[in-house]
Amino acid sequence: MASLHKDPHGRSPYFYCAFSLPNGARRFKSTKQTSRKEAWRVCLQWEKASEAAGKGSFTEVQARKVLNEILESAGEGPIRTKTVRAFFTNWLSGKELAKKKDTFLHYRKAISEFFEVLGSRADKGLETLTPSDIENLRDARTKQGLSDPTVAQDVKAIRSVLNTARRQGLILHNPAEAIDLPRGRSHERDVFTQEEVKALVDFASADWKTAILVGHYVGSRLSDTVSLTWANVDLVERA
Repeated sequence: MASLHKDPHGRSPYFYCAFSLPNGARRFKSTKQTSRKEAWRVCLQWEKASEAAGKGSFTEVQARKVLNEILESAGEGPIRTKTVRAFFTNWLSGKELAKKKDTFLHYRKAISEFFEVLGSRADKGLETLTPSDIENLRDARTKQGLSDPTVAQDVKAIRSVLNTARRQGLILHNPAEAIDLPRGRSHERDVFTQEEVKALVDFASADWKTAILVGHYVGSRLSDTVSLTWANVDLVERA
């Protein structure tokens, strides 16, 4: 049977609730209430939740309802909850204009792969994520044959999203921080030979022929090459 008590040492103005946990242990916890009526309401909710948990009938929905009732009695708003999919999607939309296109596309790919790994659990609450979920993403991307640095960037992307969730108070800890990043060497890439460049040019369309030759002779990245305009070309200085 639950009961209310005052701090015997007089150090706290709050009422304390004594109630039994599902394993039979007695718990003594502050209600953070100075009103006996409100403190008793909180205490009874804790006892009710403990009894339900002991019977194996305490679901996530019921737990949230109990906590929201306690918060309401203290004049607070309900618990904020976000699904993994909703939070990650919203975070990504905020990065579309704030980040470079290549960075945004990388984030989008990493998050899409994460949803694929999670399956239906992507529609569960953020607080349900565990380090194993991020490990599964890391392992799945590795099995796809991606280089270790690329896999590491995927995990860092997920870690960044969850850090935002932690700062917003939606989760207590970031499960991605417990994951070791792969530290293998990246794939070595050789320079194309003249014969290989010629074979590419012979096979490519007119637009791609130009891009291939510019990339080969200038040494620019593909994204930079296809973004060039005549404003970038100085025929006088030959630059």
